[in-house]
Amino acid sequence: MGRRLLLQVVLKLMFSVAILGALWVLFAAAFQRPESPRLSPLWQSLKDLPAGQMKFVQWQQHRVLILHRTPQMLADLKKTHQLLKRPDSVGERTGLYSVLFAIGELNCPVSYRVADGTAFLGRSWPGGFVDLCDGSRYDVAGRVFKEQAADDDLRLPAYRFEKGGLWLEGVAQ
Repeated sequence: MGRRLLLQVVLKLMFSVAILGALWVLFAAAFQRPESPRLSPLWQSLKDLPAGQMKFVQWQQHRVLILHRTPQMLADLKKTHQLLKRPDSVGERTGLYSVLFAIGELNCPVSYRVADGTAFLGRSWPGGFVDLCDGSRYDVAGRVFKEQAADDDLRLPAYRFEKGGLWLEGVAQ
């Protein structure tokens, strides 16, 4: 009788472990984050883009904005640092070119608005991007200002500069 009871207990434990393992696999597969899709690279020449001008590039169903910043725009980036929602979000955003996805948080397009002297956060508008849906404003590096509806900066594509142009490449960030 003791052997039979031991065999029943062992079989029930093995069955329970098998059921738990199957459930684990199903739940893990159901809640796994999908990998970001790999995007084919695109070469974009920057020789024909003068300072102060921008252009849009269509890349793998993404609208990418490339802005060649002027020395004044670069100087204004430092002046507006304290007006940003997250002033520590500098990273790749301080170079001569802005390279960013031209959509805001709700997949709304953004447009460039020049510095025109209108009042903004107690100062004059320094120039930058405006979300066409919710009116959120971003500096020329794509960083969101304080007191805006948007919570995040404009997204950056994966890119690198090389010999008079840039490569849009890899996984979208």
